Amino acid sequence: VASLIQALYPVVLYFESELLLDALFMFLMELSFYRFIIWHESHNAKNSLWLGISLGLAAITRPIMLIFILPVLIFAFLKNGDIASRLKNSAILLGGLFLLILPITIRNAVVGHELVLVAAQSGINFYIGNNASADGLSAVMPDRYGYDLRIKEITHIAESESGKKLTPGEVSEFWSQKTLIEIRERPMETLALFLKKLYFNVLNREISNNRNLGDFFSRNILLNLNPLSFGLVFALAVMAVFTGWRSHWGIRTIVISLLIYVFAVALYFFASRFRLPVLPLYFILAAAGIESLVSRWNASRRSVVTPIIVAASAAVFSFAPMVALPKGTGTQHLTLQGLNLYAQGAYEPALKFLRQAVQINSSFPENNLNLGACYLRLGQTDSALSYFEKEKNLHPDRALSSANIASIYLLKNQPENALNEIHRALELTPYLELSHLIRIRAASELEKFISVDSIYNLTLLAHNQCEHAISFLNYSATVLTNRNALKQAERILQMATVTEPAAIEIYDEAFTANYPMLRQNWNKDKALANYQLGFVYGLQGKFDASIAASRKAISLDSNLVEAHINLINGYNSIGEFTKADSVRSLAQIRFPNNPLLK
Repeated sequence: VASLIQALYPVVLYFESELLLDALFMFLMELSFYRFIIWHESHNAKNSLWLGISLGLAAITRPIMLIFILPVLIFAFLKNGDIASRLKNSAILLGGLFLLILPITIRNAVVGHELVLVAAQSGINFYIGNNASADGLSAVMPDRYGYDLRIKEITHIAESESGKKLTPGEVSEFWSQKTLIEIRERPMETLALFLKKLYFNVLNREISNNRNLGDFFSRNILLNLNPLSFGLVFALAVMAVFTGWRSHWGIRTIVISLLIYVFAVALYFFASRFRLPVLPLYFILAAAGIESLVSRWNASRRSVVTPIIVAASAAVFSFAPMVALPKGTGTQHLTLQGLNLYAQGAYEPALKFLRQAVQINSSFPENNLNLGACYLRLGQTDSALSYFEKEKNLHPDRALSSANIASIYLLKNQPENALNEIHRALELTPYLELSHLIRIRAASELEKFISVDSIYNLTLLAHNQCEHAISFLNYSATVLTNRNALKQAERILQMATVTEPAAIEIYDEAFTANYPMLRQNWNKDKALANYQLGFVYGLQGKFDASIAASRKAISLDSNLVEAHINLINGYNSIGEFTKADSVRSLAQIRFPNNPLLK
């Protein structure tokens, strides 16, 4: 019966079609629970190991699973048997757990240079769920910090307020401590919020922080007409607990597991996908409730009255919202659809969704920004500027509106205005690579007023503030080369050639379509840096160095025609005409119609 409920349950069907870890975590949590039952029945070394491994798999998917380790170990010590066997099985269980976790911890130590067990995002999530403006449902920061923060932003805020450079673990600790300070200032409000979040966990309402689930379900007949809902499942589950708590250890174990999980989730904030992993436990209880109702009905119809009253009370508690939910209509589902089309270059279709978002909520952060960006791509600069200005007026603490306004000033051949606007953007977010790029572009158009030394110093400043900015360094070096500042360009390119990509765990754009730090994409940028370095070396008469850099560029990206031309010129410059002819012949075969090579 529980399997049938899970196979038909709308939210399960929905999330299994999303490329998120929650459906996987649901399975791994079920697997861990299954291995726990086997371990409970046969408390031996083999089953201890398998339980540890299943818990480890779940924990590296979502670290919240680690909350179950202590209860399991306590349970192990309460089992019958001598102390030696209990210690042995507990050690084997922990060994299986760390067999999975240890490689993650080692990578964190190598990449992040600190010991982080699995992940370091708990601090910021703790703050999102418990700050003074938190509502328990919205995964957003207070207004003063802006909306939809990224890793770079939360790190920048933490480092600015603490006055020092921080590791990811230290950033998480900063936000945890900040949260605790705010909690101490308003303990009763925090307790009330915590109780609200507990209630949201059993509310018959599916809530997403960035999707309109109701709209999606309404367009799918399998979901729209589906009678299964959490309130119904919850009522049946409560009935099972009422009728079977004393008689069945399994029901008690499930309830304790649910309570541990729900209390842990309530420390942060609620969304339906956080309830998803424990839905199978609710389904098992609901199935037990149905079974108990049928068996009681067959035995004595009077005996079902009290359980039905209990279930009805639970249904009222779940179905009737006793706590007011946040008001307002979300627009993120429209924004996401629009931005997805925008990323594919389908600007006209994207415009439709982004306009709807603005019509629903014209003051929501980034709605006007996104619409303006779409108009800009369509060449309607005046419309774009209008929406960027509106975004800037509504949210003056956000930098992207100023960066986009500066871009329009560049298009209108107004570099002075672009520089003024981009200075404001950099004061707000000094780590934004786009803003540094716009500043260099504007400065390069003001040759009479801005020296090459100024451009060089601005590049060094950007390099310190924007880690892993190889494309920016390449562009800046081109500007310096065009102004014949070869020494400065050489130094910039030498920095670019040794720049390495950020670890995937700490890079915000890691899962975008054009992830720049994917190795093949990064190699292309690095090849470009080596090609430009070879070109600069050649202009300075350093032909051997030019040849070496050009060969390196070709090894990284063999399709870079300019690097082949560089190499040909390098060999010709030192009198190695045979080698130059050989490279030329091979290049002409490979790129027969390339105009640069011709």
